[in-house]
Amino acid sequence: MRVSKKFIVWFLISLFFLGLFALVLWLDLRRQSPSFTIADISVPISNKNLQHPKIYLSLETKNPNNVYSITDDYTVVTVSYAKHILGKTDIVIGHQLKNKETPVSFQVEADVNQWRGLVKAISNSSGKSIVMLKVEIKTGIRYHNLGHTSKQHELKFEGEIKIGSDGKILGKKKKKVKLCKGSCKKVEASYQEESTERYSVLT
Repeated sequence: MRVSKKFIVWFLISLFFLGLFALVLWLDLRRQSPSFTIADISVPISNKNLQHPKIYLSLETKNPNNVYSITDDYTVVTVSYAKHILGKTDIVIGHQLKNKETPVSFQVEADVNQWRGLVKAISNSSGKSIVMLKVEIKTGIRYHNLGHTSKQHELKFEGEIKIGSDGKILGKKKKKVKLCKGSCKKVEASYQEESTERYSVLT
């Protein structure tokens, strides 16, 4: 029994679209990690006699999933300078809707001695000597879809931020810094302006 060419063509086209549909469905259903971007940071430098110095940060976290919403069980932010921890704090992000961005503003109380060393480094910084702050985020998240909640997934993000003489992100346009997932191989941060340039992501 011979099979007509039209049937073969129809069968191949159907197989192609079926595979394409399966690929789109897989891309849509696979779980994606949230992203974290430092939108702003401010180190107090005008008053060197502070006993409880606080570093202010503005964070943007995005849930890129089209199917799953996300909640965090915990989120810890640590700010370091020259391999010394300046301070750390717990923040609450809460429930992140599908494909939505959530802004979070908070402060980290810094160790006085470490902060004074940072202020001194900022005041002595020049074009050849740039002060870098490291921001690390550890979080435990769960995915939600159709009444089902996943197990907890522990994630780590980090990035380094160049600090200017004003105690803020270096540069006239104050570019945002997208943190990379996992441990970054490179020491220097990759900057983006209004989310146009992605920070390298390492899994």
